[in-house]
Amino acid sequence: MALGLACATVSALLAGAGVIFCALAAYLSLIPYLDPRGAALAIGGAGLLLALAVGLIGQMIARKLAERLVAWVKSSAVVVLAPHVLGFAARHAKLFGLASAAGAAYFAARSNRAD
Repeated sequence: MALGLACATVSALLAGAGVIFCALAAYLSLIPYLDPRGAALAIGGAGLLLALAVGLIGQMIARKLAERLVAWVKSSAVVVLAPHVLGFAARHAKLFGLASAAGAAYFAARSNRAD
């Protein structure tokens, strides 16, 4: 997990450096056709549009992921059965205590017999 996170961080840094170098190259290629201020404005505007597009795509992905996570949690057997099991345990606490004590005694006796 840590290695994947480190690789993702390095990848993001390299992608950022690549975007900066592409913007610089675009600026230098626009200088013969536009004045330097116009070229800088064009590159800045393109960068803002790219950032907006990436932000909207990220928001859509996060929203879909949240919807899927809610669906996964609702369909999980543990989440579905937990209220029923806890309610049964609350109603039959003595039975659960007896079963727990019997299980503990069985495993204690079994471990003593193995010696």
